[in-house]
Amino acid sequence: MKLGATPLLVSLAVLVARCHAHTGYKRFPGVGYYKMHFTPKTWDRAEEICVEEDGHLVVLDSEAEYLIVKNLIKSHQNPNIIMHAGFRDNPQDGDFRSIYGTPVIQPGYNAPWEGGQSLTPGPDEHCGTVGSFESPFGGGYSIGDCETVRPYVCEREANYGRSPTYPLRKAFHKLVNWLF
Repeated sequence: MKLGATPLLVSLAVLVARCHAHTGYKRFPGVGYYKMHFTPKTWDRAEEICVEEDGHLVVLDSEAEYLIVKNLIKSHQNPNIIMHAGFRDNPQDGDFRSIYGTPVIQPGYNAPWEGGQSLTPGPDEHCGTVGSFESPFGGGYSIGDCETVRPYVCEREANYGRSPTYPLRKAFHKLVNWLF
């Protein structure tokens, strides 16, 4: 009987450790979970860390999500901070896509761009950013150099921990990032 309980106890210990491994996410019911990281990283490393925490770099999919991220960033001691966001382009064709693989500009909700900027990157600008909410140009999405180290926001979906497809989505994010 003791032998049968051992796998159960090990499984329970792993589950408890996983639940506490990535603290710091703030829950917004019906929208998602968000965590700001202030130790600057490159875009690729920031996305790797978010994936390690069972999340991804933030993608602004709705007005509610935009306002949540805007308020999180504005609450920082530097409200003009610029952080990595979950989209980038393929340097060969300039096609900007979210970490989900969807076009950044598409029918439905489109997040505001800082100062009305559009997808016209400079020669080294291939990765998404979000921030500058106190600038005279107004904040929102922007484009920056992927190798510039910046703080970043990780996101977990509203159904985090309850979706049976989560491991598949995590693998998909890794594949998309590897391709780009």
